[in-house]
Amino acid sequence: MQIERLMRRDGISRAEAGNRMKAQVPIDEKVGYADFVINNAGTLAETQRQVDELWAKLRQLQNTR
Repeated sequence: MQIERLMRRDGISRAEAGNRMKAQVPIDEKVGYADFVINNAGTLAETQRQVDELWAKLRQLQNTR
């Protein structure tokens, strides 16, 4: 999915997109460094639900300080 998005966004070939992806830190490793992760592979509604839940959690954390 990432390669397809990259190809569409930048108007590049599959090979060039693959080369760019290989030059980056793998997504699984990036997730390990993240404090929060929103998975946008589903529907817009599912992504929005995750954003809303995270926003509520962040606001709650801010209010406890």
